[in-house]
Amino acid sequence: ERLVGSAVASSQLGLFANVSQRLTPEHRQAIDGLLQVAEGESRSSLFHFKQYPGKPTAADMVLHLSYCRELLAFNLHQVDWSQVRPEHIRGISELARRYDVWTLRRFKEKKYALVACLLLETQKTLLDQVVGMHDRYLIDMHRKSRNDLESQHRKVRRRLRKGVDTLIVAVELLLAHGDADEVFSRLSQSAIKEAVDDCSEFRRLEDFGYLEKLGNRYSHFRQYLPDFFRLPFEARPGAEPLLAAIQLVRRLDAGSTRELPSDAPCDFVPAGWRSAVILPEVPDRRLWELALAQAVRDGLRSGDLFLPQSRQHVSFSDMMYESGQWKQDRETAYAELGLPIGPHLIVERLLQEYETVTSATEPGLPSNPFARIQNGELHLRQSDRLEIPSEVAPLRRLIVSHLPQVRIEKLLEEVDVLCGFTRAFQPLQDYQPRSQPLYGALLAALLAQGTNLGMMAMGQSAEGIDTDMLQHVMQWYVRQDTLKAANKVMVDCHHQQPLSSVYGQAKCSSSDGQRFSTQASSLLASLCPRYFGYYDHAITVYTHVSDQYSVFSTQAISCGPREALYVLDGLLQN
Repeated sequence: ERLVGSAVASSQLGLFANVSQRLTPEHRQAIDGLLQVAEGESRSSLFHFKQYPGKPTAADMVLHLSYCRELLAFNLHQVDWSQVRPEHIRGISELARRYDVWTLRRFKEKKYALVACLLLETQKTLLDQVVGMHDRYLIDMHRKSRNDLESQHRKVRRRLRKGVDTLIVAVELLLAHGDADEVFSRLSQSAIKEAVDDCSEFRRLEDFGYLEKLGNRYSHFRQYLPDFFRLPFEARPGAEPLLAAIQLVRRLDAGSTRELPSDAPCDFVPAGWRSAVILPEVPDRRLWELALAQAVRDGLRSGDLFLPQSRQHVSFSDMMYESGQWKQDRETAYAELGLPIGPHLIVERLLQEYETVTSATEPGLPSNPFARIQNGELHLRQSDRLEIPSEVAPLRRLIVSHLPQVRIEKLLEEVDVLCGFTRAFQPLQDYQPRSQPLYGALLAALLAQGTNLGMMAMGQSAEGIDTDMLQHVMQWYVRQDTLKAANKVMVDCHHQQPLSSVYGQAKCSSSDGQRFSTQASSLLASLCPRYFGYYDHAITVYTHVSDQYSVFSTQAISCGPREALYVLDGLLQN
């Protein structure tokens, strides 16, 4: 045991030394500054980087974008980290989060490695958060603009009914008598003019009202937009015009270009906006920038734009492979998959496969019970629902009546005896073990979070377990990586049970979200009128279930974006 402990300690010291030796004196000086608490303040600058954003507002966006600028100014992403494995950087960052600044200052050389890794991971997190805040801000801005338009629309519609009646009478008189004097003798000129103005206003609202409402919010939106456009965006091939538009906005904000040129890129402007944005002289800068902000959001979603220093919005190839790894594995991967390396050869292979499949499918279509061609279109039909025998219902009631009542903590213990999932909850390095047993506290902490009971309520209701023990377990044992590892143990155990194969082979997945109301201000919390009214916020818990009915992935996401955006995350990151 002493030999193993000595080897582990030596390895950890070597890892910290490997990280800290890559830092320049300027990096070390900046880290020392972050660990200082200014006079009159109770927290250090390092604490602000770790704060989770609340409801996205322009002021919060400005604040978090300033944090991003500070982190990017450290230039830690430009250090050569090729000899340090990414999982080691993430592990050191998780360890650094467990320490306060007073503890970090007591370390000598080790503190530079801890804080450097924490800043590297925090930089990725902050960039992802500001992209998410920008997305949420656009969603809220469009929602408020639609509400304002509908409110004004209702007012104009009430006046419009009277105005239309006035114009109908005027036209009928004109058609009957053919004399305008007869019209003005029955209707005053002011009434006719008021009716025309109401119709014109209604037509203007129909054509440009929504864009006007968006334009009215431009000044507030503009508070953070210049800082957002200064983020280090890069573009995939084919998205260069979008990057050129971002660079044009940077020049406009810097003053090197005074006015939006007439040949400014407008390919990203939505079709319904073009008549209002692309004017004869120069484009409307307000709507042009709003359209660009929306296009940047969509580009980050699709991968056309990316932020190399972020975590979720990096280049798609970097999400699949670590930098440099693909160059080593490329030829081997193509050989194992039996694929040609040249792009033209791949297209030819796909065309051949398509023709082979269609040629084999076409003869069987007339007798296919689930698909048919009608008027040149493919129509699919669901298979018939299986009939449930009459004996099944009483059998179900019999089984349910014989199932014993089990306390939830006992059930958790039984599952742990069966598969040992609690062994996946390993503490971080540098952990100082406590004298009291923590097995019961670990189960209680999982139940407190899983049932939304909370640490305080669980500490007051569980025998022999206090709130301090629960917080200690949550700080050192319960993390995202340990939760995923424990879930993997349970899914694998469930897959090995003989009964699981009756339901499926775990080769199919179904994903859907459940929405839960939330009171706290959060980046993920958003309005969800369909389920919670117009004033309550909610989040979505998005789960992937295999055809063996085991939940192999869970994500907490916002109700605003489409759930389809998160399908690949659950399928690939499990």
